[in-house]
Amino acid sequence: MRRILLGLAVLLVASLAGGAQAEQGPWQPQLTLYSGDFYSVAFASSSTVWAAGPGGIVLSEDGGASWHWASNESVLSVTAADATQGWAVGAGGTILATIDGGRTWTQQQSPTPTGLYTVGALDAQRAIAVGEGAGCDVCLPSYDGVVLVTEDGGITWRQAQLPGKYEPISLSVLAGGSNAWLSAEECIPVENGPSGCDSQDVLLASSDSGKTWEEISTQQVSEMQFTSPSTGWALDVRGLIRTKDGGKSWQRLQDFSSQGKYVSKLTLLSDRVLLLLEQDQTRPTQQIIKSTDGGTSWVPVGDESSGYLPFVLRFFDEKHAIRSGFSRPLEQTKDGGITWQAAAAPAFAFINRYNLEFDFVDPSNGWVAGTKLLRTSDAGSSWETVSDLQLNSIDFVSPTEGWAIKTVGDPVSCQIIVLHTSDGGVSWSQQATSKCLDRDTSTIRFVDKRNGWVNRGPGLPLLHTRDGGLNWSDQQPPSNSLVFVDASTVWALSSPDTSGNPQADVFLSRDGGDSWSQTTPIVLAGPGDTRLSAIDASHAWVLSPSVLYRTADGGAHWERSTTNVNGSPSSLTFLSLTNGLATVYACRTEGEGGCEYVLLRTTDGGLSWSSEHLPSGADGLERPVFTDPWHGWVAETTGGDMASPLQKQILYAYSGTPPIVVPVTGQGPGDGIPTARLAPLFVFGVLLVCVSSLVKRTRAPQ
Repeated sequence: MRRILLGLAVLLVASLAGGAQAEQGPWQPQLTLYSGDFYSVAFASSSTVWAAGPGGIVLSEDGGASWHWASNESVLSVTAADATQGWAVGAGGTILATIDGGRTWTQQQSPTPTGLYTVGALDAQRAIAVGEGAGCDVCLPSYDGVVLVTEDGGITWRQAQLPGKYEPISLSVLAGGSNAWLSAEECIPVENGPSGCDSQDVLLASSDSGKTWEEISTQQVSEMQFTSPSTGWALDVRGLIRTKDGGKSWQRLQDFSSQGKYVSKLTLLSDRVLLLLEQDQTRPTQQIIKSTDGGTSWVPVGDESSGYLPFVLRFFDEKHAIRSGFSRPLEQTKDGGITWQAAAAPAFAFINRYNLEFDFVDPSNGWVAGTKLLRTSDAGSSWETVSDLQLNSIDFVSPTEGWAIKTVGDPVSCQIIVLHTSDGGVSWSQQATSKCLDRDTSTIRFVDKRNGWVNRGPGLPLLHTRDGGLNWSDQQPPSNSLVFVDASTVWALSSPDTSGNPQADVFLSRDGGDSWSQTTPIVLAGPGDTRLSAIDASHAWVLSPSVLYRTADGGAHWERSTTNVNGSPSSLTFLSLTNGLATVYACRTEGEGGCEYVLLRTTDGGLSWSSEHLPSGADGLERPVFTDPWHGWVAETTGGDMASPLQKQILYAYSGTPPIVVPVTGQGPGDGIPTARLAPLFVFGVLLVCVSSLVKRTRAPQ
């Protein structure tokens, strides 16, 4: 009997522990979305086109009218050997190959961990890939660039012989032949210098499919293409140049810099037909220009455009081309660039490079916005595309009704369009337009079906509505770091001064933002980013590195407590007086190395914080969105700048176990004992009764 009771006691302890674990609940990856920026385009044929970027490779089999994902492996360059075979390369020495027209891509063994940024195919068996050691445009050259070659379709890649130390710039190969050219910066050793080198622009050439190279000139070249082993065209800082001796000497054809122009995106279709992208050095405008006499004279193609510099512009012939740019969809032209049509973009190509826009109104209904609007009505088990609109910020108040803003134009002429839906995002109607400061930072927030605000950025008034968006008026808050609690209560936090002993100024509005009163200033312990959260007109928190300030009287008094948050906070969200979450950029202790964004949780009002279990190494974590204390979501961003391009964004879901409260006679609503704790006791009691009955039966006379 003692053994039985001891076993039941162990079961009771395990049951209690299991109940506590269930209440915490895990974060689980729910939706992975890949980058929509593309840095390279290759025509395998007139109909088969590949586009490559940090999010992977997309394939079009109708000349660029529609696309679908073929690989989610991050790559930076793609090339076609013929209609079915090609290669793609990327960070960490990544090499991918296809033999079925780009439908599938397989990894090939790379002899180097150096990032590869361009690849060229001589034919189906021979290719050359080039990597640079520095890995970013703003870093000092490292002069440890590599050249890889294959002669067996990529079964084996080996490193080519270079006559010195170089930082490669551009590669050109002559398809069907054995000639290749490489422009680079050469390291000239010096005793005193940031990298131990003086740089010299050189042009290298290979006549054996890239296995060996020799320096042939000191010509500076940024882009080049050849039509034969002797004849080629290239761009330098002044404009267009041509060679007739394989790159040993060059003749200037056009000096665009003297005209206040800069040219890029060289396309060579024949010895006579060339295309360039011409940019004005004083205005943000671009123009495609075309030459039919080998580069002597030029005529514009289509209209001049502003505010849009494509990453890639690739012509297949004089009529058909593909282009794509920063946070822009793939576009195609069928008339040589006179008109462009946005292609049907892959569902996971999102326009907002740094933030994943998402919103949930209850544990089941949520939305994710980007180049398309995705919706779930089953807590993320499945997602569907409900709209092709590219939305920058969304906020829903019910499963059917919501608002969004769409921004258009460039930073100089940025404009916000306020949209409203009453069918869950399927259709949208325009409510207002206004100027904005930044395309990617404008946000919209509604606290109910009537009261909402549009934050257009620092220095610009808020847009405020009290009738569901039918009418909007300007409001001038003391800061654009705002927390909207309800129709009346709005908090604002000013950016603290970073010199001396910085001070954070917190403001409170009790009339929906029409008027503001300053609370008692907070003298911060030191400089650093600060974040604000509030749950009503009395309770608010300000988090700075290692210190939390909180008020229970509307800011009349701020209580300071030292925390274990050793990092720069990027978001702060309190769900109740005790439960809150924060995202911070934290660095490990000396000797361990490395910095990353982490998600922290507090259950004691901010006195202590514990790390939530999310994958490490994220370049960014978005503000958590909770519909109640037991259901929430947070997004992780991988990449996010030009040196480390965005690769993917992951939406994580949190699902905890809410305690079921059993009211006790004489206590008020909400008091009582959670049945999550009573359940093990109940099970224990039932087991005791059963065991007691069993013991009695065994002792009974037979």
